[in-house]
Amino acid sequence: MKKEFFNQCFEFGGTVGNLHEDKGNYNGIYMIVLPDNFGKIGFEKQSKLKIWRGEEVSVPVETLQEKWVENAEVLYIGKCSSKTKTAKKLVLKHIAFWNGKNVSAYGGKVIGQIQNFDNLQVWYLECDNPSQMKDRLLNAFEEQYGNLPFANWQH
Repeated sequence: MKKEFFNQCFEFGGTVGNLHEDKGNYNGIYMIVLPDNFGKIGFEKQSKLKIWRGEEVSVPVETLQEKWVENAEVLYIGKCSSKTKTAKKLVLKHIAFWNGKNVSAYGGKVIGQIQNFDNLQVWYLECDNPSQMKDRLLNAFEEQYGNLPFANWQH
């Protein structure tokens, strides 16, 4: 099953809590998406990982509420353009970070403060130039919503 986001066909990779083994094993884009049946959004006061590289990881709940993009299902857009990693491997690093592991996956860190983030969806797009595609997708999102996705803003 593929879903269209910003005129691109993405492949469903599962949920943050249950990724499909055979998806995302390539370079490209990955997105964290709010499913239709997620329910009310709530935020944790603290990230599971308190300090990373000497800095506080958590963002105040008030800031998270301010940065929330109403009616947007895309919460984070990331990219993988590595010869040794895949989009799925980078998503797994992010998930480990959000679950309190001290790994190098700081991007999208605020996803870890969303209550029940394990139920968020992961979508992949294989592409030749992930950096360029990520920029195009972020620009399209910003045009549509007037902001970057919730977890793409600089903290």
